[in-house]
Amino acid sequence: MEKTALSKALFIAGVAAISSMPALAEKPTSDFEFHGYFRAGAFTSAKENFKQHQWGGQKETLGRLGLEADDFWELAFMQRWDWEKTEDSDGKSVRINARLGQDNPNGNGSNGYANIDGKATGLIESFVEFDGVTNTGTLWGGQRYYGRDNYIFMTDFFYTDYSGTGIGVKGTELGGGLWDFAYIASNNSVGDNEMLNAFHVRADYGQWRIEGMAKQMGENVNGDEFAKSGFEGHVQYSPSNFFGFGNGFSKVGVQYGQGLGGSTMLGRTFTNYNAYSPGGVGFIDGSTEQTLMSAVKDGDRTVRAQAYGAISVKTGCSSRLSVTNKHRMKTT
Repeated sequence: MEKTALSKALFIAGVAAISSMPALAEKPTSDFEFHGYFRAGAFTSAKENFKQHQWGGQKETLGRLGLEADDFWELAFMQRWDWEKTEDSDGKSVRINARLGQDNPNGNGSNGYANIDGKATGLIESFVEFDGVTNTGTLWGGQRYYGRDNYIFMTDFFYTDYSGTGIGVKGTELGGGLWDFAYIASNNSVGDNEMLNAFHVRADYGQWRIEGMAKQMGENVNGDEFAKSGFEGHVQYSPSNFFGFGNGFSKVGVQYGQGLGGSTMLGRTFTNYNAYSPGGVGFIDGSTEQTLMSAVKDGDRTVRAQAYGAISVKTGCSSRLSVTNKHRMKTT
């Protein structure tokens, strides 16, 4: 029922958006974009007679550079059409996005994927964007990465990752700020079809960001004693320098969540990354059972604070040095 309703919503949004596009006689400009990422590494342990080291390499505490033992890749594609603004119509745009990547739904692959065998490929993103349908902002629908711009590069940690399948508007202008609204559905890849329904709102006002999310599940497969709903919030300040000193950037933020918004679900929907990232169930106890992500209770409350940034150092060439990267989490 829920999937059917979501499919209908996406179909209606697509029909409405396409019908609002200029007549085909107005020939659009067309562009194609390709983006990619890959890494490859071999990491051994002298204490274990140079066997392959445990996957992860403690990058979450020591920094990622040189401490990623797995092979990983993504390939992203986008086709866009743009119609210029005329006397009869505003400028409009349609973008179709797709992303392929390493399909690894249950944690670490064989040998950390540090081998020459063929690796399974998965469709990570497939969504469409429309500019000009709403007065401001971008209407989107489909399966996508979402909320992953809250990111600490040096430890490869997304402190919010709300990825899933949904529909929403990004960057709409309201009250002097930029607002995002979205409904996102997600599910784990282990043996059940109980969907997490999430409703997200974000507002950016200059250097301040405020966002919140409400979460609901029809049933928690871990048992009746565990939460079926929850909420979380996030406030962040981003100075245009390195904590008041020199060129660079910095961010200071606080997150709070309760029920499905707390504990191992703070900042998370059901994704493979979220199951194994810092604070996730797989990161804590090594579990590969993704359903345990939602093994949180209504009374679970979590506070997480982080402060990080980078400073630019002149050395005769352009360079950036990450100086601070702190992450604290407390659950009651």
